Amino acid sequence: MAATNTLVRTIAKNALAPLAASAAAFGVKKLSPVFDEKVLPKLRELGRPRELASGAAAKASAPLQRVKDAAPDLPSASELKDTLVEALRPNGDEEASGEPSASREEREEARRRRQERREERRHGSG
Repeated sequence: MAATNTLVRTIAKNALAPLAASAAAFGVKKLSPVFDEKVLPKLRELGRPRELASGAAAKASAPLQRVKDAAPDLPSASELKDTLVEALRPNGDEEASGEPSASREEREEARRRRQERREERRHGSG
């Protein structure tokens, strides 16, 4: 009986994964203009975009990771956060705080560390 449940669960996962990926892609496609028109201006009004984006990404990372596991072609939570931070960055090389932004090397190092942590979590929980 347990083997039957496992088989049914595996078949269901394999059948629903493409549907979940399509639904997620459709949601991203349809919500992107809404985000640009409605949410982004409000976020810019709040100021301190890096702290705001980092906090939001931290809260959203667990659900986004579950989506990522179901649909591996979607961008990761940190990639989405990086995109959000870049979109919120004011014109010029300085952050909203007036401090110079991190150098390219520092950003690449931070991205590399995030990728390593993701891999450790992925292999540690699997």
